[in-house]
Amino acid sequence: VINGITFSLQDTTAANANITVTVNPDTTTAQNSIVNFINTYNAIRTFAAQQTQLNSDGTYAATAVLAGNSTFRSVMADLTQQITGQVSGLTGLTSLASVGITLTTQPATTGTNATPQVDNILTLNDATLSSALATNFSGVANLFGFNLTSDNSNLSVFSETTPLGANSFTLNIDPSTSTFTADIGGGNPLITLTPVALPGSLGYLLTGPAGSALAGLNLIYASTSAATINVTATQGIADQMYN
Repeated sequence: VINGITFSLQDTTAANANITVTVNPDTTTAQNSIVNFINTYNAIRTFAAQQTQLNSDGTYAATAVLAGNSTFRSVMADLTQQITGQVSGLTGLTSLASVGITLTTQPATTGTNATPQVDNILTLNDATLSSALATNFSGVANLFGFNLTSDNSNLSVFSETTPLGANSFTLNIDPSTSTFTADIGGGNPLITLTPVALPGSLGYLLTGPAGSALAGLNLIYASTSAATINVTATQGIADQMYN
């Protein structure tokens, strides 16, 4: 009846009786998941700091085994860019700061178990995040995850595995002429999607070609009719980092 909702029918009502059901988002689980995201990211930052830790004489510490590794430095720079940036295509809640998650520096400690200074540690304002979840749950979800909407109910996402190069595009589908293209606008050429017919003439799996703005995107078009579909897609910070 409603996607993602399970109803257990435990009794019989009177004929034509109406039952009102209210469904509220599970904000506690969502907040706990975001805290886990913060803790995991901070563990990565702590590990990174250990890889450039210096001894008192200016030499690298024994833990700094990746100090000169260019791939390691590049990955950490990418993570910093994603964690401090804004999510393209969103309005309102567009950055971690907008839900109470900001950056701070964890000072170095001395002594037997000395730890290095850790930059870009995430810190959470619980009240700000709780308020955002209570008033704009879908906005918080989009800030972290992937979201695709369209004006055609036959279109859905099968998978997405890389950062997209476009937040909006128009699909032109006409199986009778083998037309499966995406127009991302801005003077860019049309992107030809690779169609694979679903069993039983149920529609098509459409895949964005490698090297294109839609690479890694796999869509299900559950129809064999021609259609022009307007699509918007956003990739939240956690989705970008995962991919």
